[in-house]
Amino acid sequence: MTCDSASAANQLDLSFERIGRRTVLARRHVGYPFNVTAPLRSASLDAELIVQSVSGGIYGGESLGQRIDVGPGARVSVKMPSATVVHAARQGVAAWQSVALHVAAGAVLCYLPRPLILFPGGALRQVMDVTVAGDAAVVIRDGFMMHDPQSMPPAARRLDSRVTVRDEVGRLIAMDAARADDAVIDAACPGVTDAFRAFGAVWLVQRLQAPHCQVIKSAIARRFVCMGDCYVSTSALRGEGGVVVRVAAADGGALDAALDMAAGMVRDAVHQRPSADSLEPGWYDPHADLC
Repeated sequence: MTCDSASAANQLDLSFERIGRRTVLARRHVGYPFNVTAPLRSASLDAELIVQSVSGGIYGGESLGQRIDVGPGARVSVKMPSATVVHAARQGVAAWQSVALHVAAGAVLCYLPRPLILFPGGALRQVMDVTVAGDAAVVIRDGFMMHDPQSMPPAARRLDSRVTVRDEVGRLIAMDAARADDAVIDAACPGVTDAFRAFGAVWLVQRLQAPHCQVIKSAIARRFVCMGDCYVSTSALRGEGGVVVRVAAADGGALDAALDMAAGMVRDAVHQRPSADSLEPGWYDPHADLC
């Protein structure tokens, strides 16, 4: 089975709309294993939703689907406060997860899951499809780590992941495909994985001119220059479509902390349209709330 041939029902299907100055959860379908809270109100965004799993992780052979629609002008943060364990595949059958994010004109979505934890024998195929209107903004946090509990025997694991970002008429902004398994990670190839065992990325999808991207890249580089437990790089997306911050870390704790920090920094850039004068040197407040 390939990423393109698999399909999943949407156990999590949410639609947000802006009514007056408020963002409301206009429609929702929530099935096992997901559970959601009522939207919270925050100073930075109009609606904040907490999504949790009640199943204890992702199991071999499961098919999971998420779909989130954010209507014109709505402002939403979707947080998943707990990392998700990918358990050993049943009879060698990989789990499948699809995520579809649709963000309309003038809207803002922060989609912030915690990293996946790949247990021995775990296998997952994950596809994320993002559609963003020209004047909308999306912040996405994504990552995974290898973990070997002492009580579990070693077993091969594998993650196939693809992120596709398009504009509202279907033009491709970015596509990122990755495959990770024990052989690749354990090889510790210089310039590929080195000794790192946890990897992730923070995406900012928003129209940004080249000087704005450069300011963000410089700020990220300065912030992480002295952190020895992770390596961070920032790249501009094609067509002035935003930036992606990639993180390689020694372990899950270092990865989670780095992704939190990077997500906070790019979130701060969503509305500022950063310039050298506005963002340097103190544009990022490490104590500010995330999205």
